[in-house]
Amino acid sequence: QSVLIHGGTGGVGMAAIHLCLERGIEVFATCAPHKTDFLVDQVGVPRSRVGNSRDSTFVDVVLGSTAGRGVDCVLNCLSGDLLAASLEVVADYGSFVEIGKFDLQNNTSIGLKALEANVSYHAVDLATMFDDPRRGPVLYDLP
Repeated sequence: QSVLIHGGTGGVGMAAIHLCLERGIEVFATCAPHKTDFLVDQVGVPRSRVGNSRDSTFVDVVLGSTAGRGVDCVLNCLSGDLLAASLEVVADYGSFVEIGKFDLQNNTSIGLKALEANVSYHAVDLATMFDDPRRGPVLYDLP
């Protein structure tokens, strides 16, 4: 299993990285360039798997490291052209998990071609999930 976690130095990103590393999932992450050393030295993401969250060069990092296959899952919080670039790195039969609100609230079009390789797209609003009577307790009980 492999994952690309955008915003790796943010709260959700660091939690996701921690959970994935703990479970043996191959982690790729993006962050602002000046935060790369933190991701490498403090969080444990290999430098070769850290990309820039400010432009689409992370696509080359992921595709170059996976021989063009991409990752099984993208945890996305990027918007606009970077959302579209993120969809390019989802492997066949992979999942794209959107946790950002900007593109959802603005009804940004992604085009169904991005999902053609049996890619599933999930929009997740974490803020409302914590208040949900069924899902909230599960989220609060996560390690």
